[in-house]
Order: sequence, then C-alpha cells, then structure tokens
Amino acid sequence: MLNDITLKKATLAATVALAMVSCGGNNENPEAVALYESAKACFEAHNPQQAISIIDSLAASFPKEITVQRRAMHLRTLADSAIIDIEFAQLDSTLVADSITFINLKPKFAFVKTADMVEGYYVISSLKGNPLYERTGIEPRVDETGNIFLASCLFGVPCKHTALSASANGTEVSTGDVPYDEALNYRYQAERGSCEMVTFEYDKCADMCKFITDNRQSAIRLTFKGNRNHSITLSPALVNAIADTYEFSNAMRSGKNATAKKIYMAKKRELNRQQMAKTAQAIK
Repeated sequence: MLNDITLKKATLAATVALAMVSCGGNNENPEAVALYESAKACFEAHNPQQAISIIDSLAASFPKEITVQRRAMHLRTLADSAIIDIEFAQLDSTLVADSITFINLKPKFAFVKTADMVEGYYVISSLKGNPLYERTGIEPRVDETGNIFLASCLFGVPCKHTALSASANGTEVSTGDVPYDEALNYRYQAERGSCEMVTFEYDKCADMCKFITDNRQSAIRLTFKGNRNHSITLSPALVNAIADTYEFSNAMRSGKNATAKKIYMAKKRELNRQQMAKTAQAIK
C-alpha cells in the first residue's frame, strides 16, 4: 500500500513540475525537474530508498543540470539520514531481543577455562559434571566470541568418524567433514577400547545444530559417519541442551554484530550530517 501511495504522489509531483517549468521562464530541463520532484515526493511519503533510486537516475540522465543536481544531492543526504534512522531502530530492536534471550539462557551455562587453555567456552551446566571423554555422545559448546561448536566422542566402536548427521521426521542434516589430523580429529586406546574425538567448529556444525533446534520436540537420531556408521538416539535432555546452546550462541553472535554495526552507523551518521550541511549550503 505504501508503495502505491508513493508512486501516485511521485507521478503527481512530476506532472505538476513539468507543467510549472513549461509555463515559466526557468532554464532547467523540465524532465530533470520532474525526476527531482518525484524523488522528493517519495521521500515525503517515507520511502527514502525509492527516492535515492530516482536521484541516481537523475544523476545518470541529466549530469549537466547542475542546479537540479545540487537540490537532488541535498535531498539524497536527507534520504540517507532517514535510512540511517531506520537501521538504528532495527539494531536497537535486535539488541533488545538478543539481550532477553541471553539473560534468560545464561544461568543455564557454566564457563570453562583451565590453566592449559588459551580460550574458554560456555557449556550447559548439567553437562559440565559429565565429561564427554567418559561417554559416547556429543557436547555443544560456545566459544568466547559466541560461535557454537560440537565435540563428539565415540567409545568402543572404531568408525574413524569424520562427520556427524542428525535425522528426524524423515529428514537428515550432516556436519561438514573434519579429516583425521590428530588435532581437531584424534584417536586413542583406552581401557574401555578405542576412543575417537572430533571437534566440529561453527562452519561445520551450525546447520546441524539449527536442525536439531528446529526439531527439539522430536526424537533425534545421531550418526557417527566414517569408514562405517554408528547411530545412537539423543536423549531429550541433550537435544534441549543443544537447542539452548544454539539459541545462546545466536544471541551472543547477533548482539556482538549489532553492537559493532551501531558503532559503524554512528560514524556514518556523523559523516551524513557533515554532508547534509555542505549540500544545504550549496543550494542557498
């Protein structure tokens, strides 16, 4: 509806501008003036992006219409300012939503960082007392920058796994592959038999974690994929832990990104204000 109203106003403004210029003694190109008036109408109808598109068209079509171009450049700074205000409002809404999610979930997490660790990570408190290296399964974690990652451990079933997959409701989603490298993917012999441990970083596991989160009310089948496959059913508690960890990670990542973008947008706003003052002076 807003686009229709904007278009009608812009068309009316262009028609009026053409009539006024054709009847007067103004040397400005009537088509250039009509485009400017169309852009102005779009801006006044709260459609700054469309106004900028028309201004770009004006600049390309009538580069020699200096006086019209000056008015258009000032209008563009006003449209840019309106867009910046919209983006700030969206960022504020994002930060509020992320803060609520983060505050609600943070009590469920413990931060782990030992003397031999360069960086720590967050893990659901209920898993902290049940070390992964003592069981077959997976453990969702969040690093200090907000990225989720998965650690997997497979006891007594030598699959030489390099990937995982989760399946539910007839759909399966896999992690990326992590080749054996004795770092992110390593193996050893324990009293209980062979043990394989793999770390799937954010880019490898985010899609699977999202899938589990989206299907947290369903039975989730996890498969260790290697030379042969081995499957287990995730407990509802672990499924919920993965889902909570994924949402906690998203809130941290989104909040950090929004905060960084607000700093950038503040600088952009200051530059816009300077440009607005210069273009206003140019049309006096």
